[in-house]
Amino acid sequence: MQSNKPVARLISKLPTLYNCLLALMFLLLILKAVGKICDAFDCLVYHLPFALMHYDLTTFTPLSTMVDIYGSFPPLAHYVQGLLISVTDYIPSANLIGILAFGIVLISMSRLFEKFNILVFVSLTLSVPLIVIHLSSGYNDLFTASWVFLNFVSLIAYLSDRKKNQNPSPALTAFILSLTAGMLSKYQAWPFLTINCIILGLFLLFDGRWQKKQRFVFILVMMGAYIFWPGRNLIKYDNPTHPLRPPLIGHIFGINGASTTNILFQQPKYLQGESTARKFIESALELNRWQTATSLPYSIDQGVSDGIESPHFRMGGWSIFTVALLLLGVVQASLKDRSSRIAAGLLTVYVSLLLMIPQSHELRYWLFVPMIMAFIVSSSPIANIPLVRLLVVGNFAWHSGQLYQFYKPEFKPLQASYPNEAISYAESRKSHPNYDPKTEECIKNQLPYTIFWSGKNFNELVVKDCTF
Repeated sequence: MQSNKPVARLISKLPTLYNCLLALMFLLLILKAVGKICDAFDCLVYHLPFALMHYDLTTFTPLSTMVDIYGSFPPLAHYVQGLLISVTDYIPSANLIGILAFGIVLISMSRLFEKFNILVFVSLTLSVPLIVIHLSSGYNDLFTASWVFLNFVSLIAYLSDRKKNQNPSPALTAFILSLTAGMLSKYQAWPFLTINCIILGLFLLFDGRWQKKQRFVFILVMMGAYIFWPGRNLIKYDNPTHPLRPPLIGHIFGINGASTTNILFQQPKYLQGESTARKFIESALELNRWQTATSLPYSIDQGVSDGIESPHFRMGGWSIFTVALLLLGVVQASLKDRSSRIAAGLLTVYVSLLLMIPQSHELRYWLFVPMIMAFIVSSSPIANIPLVRLLVVGNFAWHSGQLYQFYKPEFKPLQASYPNEAISYAESRKSHPNYDPKTEECIKNQLPYTIFWSGKNFNELVVKDCTF
């Protein structure tokens, strides 16, 4: 019996050791985020410029099409990134936006749900390659997904509290805050937040825990949060999603704008002309893996050098193994727990809508889907089954090895990121006899690196991207 005591002590410490491992993983992600500037296309073309422009921290003016977007796209993510830069005086700190949002998710979940297994949730979400990649990037897709996810779970919390006749205030407060943040983050969040608002509004009409006046006031606040940015764009541009034509309702109401269904360069050639439903299913299940012997790479936007010729272009990113595990977990949770069935039913509505949305195959826009699936599993009784935990941990361990490069910090000073042509331009311009830093000059054909032509900290020389 004595010989078993050390083994028993070691087993009792495994949860603590696992906690430390997860903490280390997040520390690595933080270090990777702040190690160097995000040099991905979208970061340099508009995420970083917009963040700096909101706080007057740059002398760079993006493309005219980007300036139009700057005035119409929901701005919250860029305001937060600009604030991070202003507070830290360190431009790569803008990459912390994903980790910041994910941290808010974890804190909110622990307060909204008593029976929530945070270790299972984190292990499952960190087994989704695109979530891991976006945690340390300057893209705002995970930031947006976090608000849609929180809005979803706060609705589930409200419905659960309603059955128990508990105080609905915490869940409804979380609902309003996440709704506001989601509507101000990205257009892709709006259809799903619309579903949540409709469901909550209907249930509030018959909620006897609140007086009619209280319910009326809350619904007004909810409507205000929901319509603020779409209404503002509708007044200013005659289009709530300017400059894009809103899917589904755009044709019905005759709203003009660019249609994302015509953007053929954002999908592999073999899927052009196919239904959005097929594109989503093939991408979510990574069926494109069997189109070629070339392995499926993971990247921030699933772009590949071969472009549309590759079946992997803009496809996949959730991992077929993680998706299979999540699907199995959701089914099992739904069979054992009524709350899980409610959540799974709402998720089914989400996916049904997603099957009709353009760019459904670009999974980085819909990261809240695997997050919701992970929530259903981690908040149900099956999260306490040893075999389930073993499968979750094993899947996480395997993916951590596969995604090692996205945890490995890279440290590169900002000045070392400047192209030689940009350095030469700055030196030549400043040495000119008539040098005037306030005179705007046009820079062409340097995308996506044009912002570097604005000099030190992107705030030295007044330049504009005039590529087209």
